[in-house]
Amino acid sequence: IQSVEPLEYTVSGSKSHSLLDGLDDALASYDEKLRLLEDEISGAEKEDNTGLINSKRMEYETLENERRNEIKQYISQNPDMPVSVYIATRQLSNGADAVEMRNIFSIFDTSLSGTRYYDAMASNVETMEKVAPGKPAVDFTLENTMGEEVSLSDFRGQIVLISFWASWCPYCRAENPNLVKVYDEFGGDKFTVLGVSLDRNKEAWLKGIEEDGLEWEHVSDLEGWRSAPADLYAIRSIPQNVLIDENGIIVERNVKYHELGEKLQQMLLDI
Repeated sequence: IQSVEPLEYTVSGSKSHSLLDGLDDALASYDEKLRLLEDEISGAEKEDNTGLINSKRMEYETLENERRNEIKQYISQNPDMPVSVYIATRQLSNGADAVEMRNIFSIFDTSLSGTRYYDAMASNVETMEKVAPGKPAVDFTLENTMGEEVSLSDFRGQIVLISFWASWCPYCRAENPNLVKVYDEFGGDKFTVLGVSLDRNKEAWLKGIEEDGLEWEHVSDLEGWRSAPADLYAIRSIPQNVLIDENGIIVERNVKYHELGEKLQQMLLDI
């Protein structure tokens, strides 16, 4: 689950309105089942029941993929409607990689070129392809919590996880304890985390860092969704992350934190 960049959309015409209503109906059963699974995962985590946690996570991912496929099928029935691009932007961009987003974009009729959401998606896909796994990480410089300039390139030689988050994002705050566990185990000279906040309020940002015990380096331009690094890395929802190796090459985007430890163990053997 992620917080999504807010979009404005005005429905014009009964067909667009019907499409949106129809999608809500089509997804209702998925959303209810996903909410129940979230509660079950949360309960299993409180009981530290690893077997049940893994089982429920697999169920969740399977159901989430089925939901995404339902949406893709739904919009493919109306590829020339601007509202279909809006639906894809809202429902399918969360956590999707460049290949998936290119495939989604290919659904739409080129007659939509020049419309707001079609052009925005085209630009976003191009950006995602520039920062896909295997590509060099794009450098950026922002001020940390002390007002000192910090660049991504300062961490060359270390494995770095860029964590895009915000203090106001409930899903980010819910994931932070999982990232803290990974950092406590692996953080050091060979691995670190760089938190990039999409906050606008510095006091709230600092309070969130303190409350969640986030002991790694943090930067922000306090521009919210207009954050420069978020734009560079095509971030349209949070939490998201980008895993970069010691040579500054992007390894993976949106690593699940319960899988990050195993990934780091493999990468650290090569340093």
